[in-house]
Amino acid sequence: MVVGSHQFCNRDFCRAMKDLRGFNVLVLLIDGSAVFGRLEAIDDWVVYILPAAGISGVVTVRYRPPNVAFVPDILLTEMLVDLCDIVAVVEGPYLVSPLSKGDAVPAGTAATPVLTPKQAAKANMANMTNTRQQQTLVDILEDFEAQNLGILLLGGWVIAGQVGEACDCVAVVGPATVTSVSPFLVLGALNIFGPALNGGLLTLFGTFRALVNLKTMMGTMFP
Repeated sequence: MVVGSHQFCNRDFCRAMKDLRGFNVLVLLIDGSAVFGRLEAIDDWVVYILPAAGISGVVTVRYRPPNVAFVPDILLTEMLVDLCDIVAVVEGPYLVSPLSKGDAVPAGTAATPVLTPKQAAKANMANMTNTRQQQTLVDILEDFEAQNLGILLLGGWVIAGQVGEACDCVAVVGPATVTSVSPFLVLGALNIFGPALNGGLLTLFGTFRALVNLKTMMGTMFP
């Protein structure tokens, strides 16, 4: 059986994710949903996620559908995810689950950014309509290493911070080194916008970093 999302498979992304085995991670999926737990293993393009380790009160894997306001979280003992359905993985020093409703997650109170027409145009500088256009978009992003910007991904996800490295269709995004007017970027924090997050935004202060599958990238956003 051929699954459509396999066009987003990325061997370099798979190899990079294997370095996160044993770490607590927030997994962002192509349908706008999210999973939080410990990345236990990757076997034949299947990612095994177990309950997060070392976090008080967290004893299950938490799955958050994209329509967060209407559907309750699903708590699991284990979850298997097709690696080709992953747009990004966020790892760092989690003290609480980033998906727990009402938890004191170290997050800001910034609203979803409102882009000017010029910013919106930049965000839509390219569409992933075919392989050639996608590669052109990745090449453009490589020219912005060490810059503070946002990466627009499938599933309605936006990851905003400083691009530390972008090559082989994998990007590493860390905390921003500036604060923008809209709070699109927050100094010392990694901003994540998406449909499965409380209020549509998660702001993570500290040594968090996002590993991004650039085959799922739709655009680059400049504040």
